[in-house]
Amino acid sequence: MSVKQGDRLLHGRLLTLVANLEAVRLKRRFVDCDLNRAFGKANAFGYESQLAHRLAPHLVGMDYVLDLHSTSAPTQPFCAGALTKRHLEMFRMTGLEVYTHGWEIHRRHTMLIDEVNRLNAVGAIAECGKTGDPQTDQVAYTTVLHFLQELKMLSPVKLQSLKSHTVVRIEQTVRARTENFFFTRNFKNLDLVKAGEVVAYDDGKPITHPDAFLIAMPTQGKLQAGDEAFGVGIIEQTFSA
Repeated sequence: MSVKQGDRLLHGRLLTLVANLEAVRLKRRFVDCDLNRAFGKANAFGYESQLAHRLAPHLVGMDYVLDLHSTSAPTQPFCAGALTKRHLEMFRMTGLEVYTHGWEIHRRHTMLIDEVNRLNAVGAIAECGKTGDPQTDQVAYTTVLHFLQELKMLSPVKLQSLKSHTVVRIEQTVRARTENFFFTRNFKNLDLVKAGEVVAYDDGKPITHPDAFLIAMPTQGKLQAGDEAFGVGIIEQTFSA
């Protein structure tokens, strides 16, 4: 699948940017804090907080904002945003299979897409896969292509269609209480966890959930006290694409 070189948008305006260029230059995830936890904080400080203030004006007047992400571990691509009719319509336009909602509540509305929503536009995250993996780049490209195609901003391009979409509610996020946190196995994003299964140990205390759930964004590797370890995802609905 490709867009012909020289193709132009049929209508509308497309703005693309790399949000945290300094982190990219340093080959780090962030300088002082996660940029995607830095929006909407009046008294925040640090490089990313100042960057969030500088980025916010560029979001004014947008209809949609698609925030492309990659991860430190292999990740099944998925979409994240608020649970509204407009957000679900945007999700369908991305061509991704899974939509998660609820992160914004647990992260206290500090993500870039929360700033977009405050401006009465529609913002969603597309998690595309592991950083540096060529497949991740392809997922990001395909997702953007789907989106622009559905908005009729590009000439028709043959796109792969899905059979169904799944909506997952992030019921809670689990944070490490101590530095002695470790998972019981190498969980991948959206792996099914059995009811009562021990997911991890935190300073020797087992972490379980009474119901089966999808483990969302498990953070493998060394965690500090207070770091987000994983989300508890509950399937709410599956519907035809």
